[in-house]
Amino acid sequence: MADKRRHIRVPLNSKVIVINNDDSMVNVIRDISVSGAFIETVDLPKIGSNLYLFFSVNHPEKTVQTAAKVVRIIEPILEEDNFIVPGMGVEFMDVPFDSSILIEDYVVHVRYIYEELLLIISMKEPDMRRLGQLLKKINIGQYKDFFELKDKIRKTCYALGILKEGEE
Repeated sequence: MADKRRHIRVPLNSKVIVINNDDSMVNVIRDISVSGAFIETVDLPKIGSNLYLFFSVNHPEKTVQTAAKVVRIIEPILEEDNFIVPGMGVEFMDVPFDSSILIEDYVVHVRYIYEELLLIISMKEPDMRRLGQLLKKINIGQYKDFFELKDKIRKTCYALGILKEGEE
């Protein structure tokens, strides 16, 4: 299946209030771009459903509020030993200016942090204090060891277009 996304996606681990007609639920946004997001959920609405979203990106005191439309559904499946997390891809609709600025600032901010992370992990003696500060900023979570973390950062850098195939 061809990737139809128009904008770079970056990881986000943020709770989101999703309002669908008269129902509301709290889910998690897994990744975001300036044009949409992927929301992990088992309550899958139909493609084309109109939603309203409330979530925070970089500023806990500022909330993004926007309409969205469901454009993709991922059903829960078990593939070999991997569980595919169910969820929905949404396209933002009529995003208010202040919310669009919050989203764009976050996407750019995370991309630059990944560029710095890639630089740090490629050093012979990485600055572990700075590495910790950056990981905390982007809420990357806990990793068992440094090599698992390096792999995650490299994969994300490929996904963000910071690294190209064959570069290391």
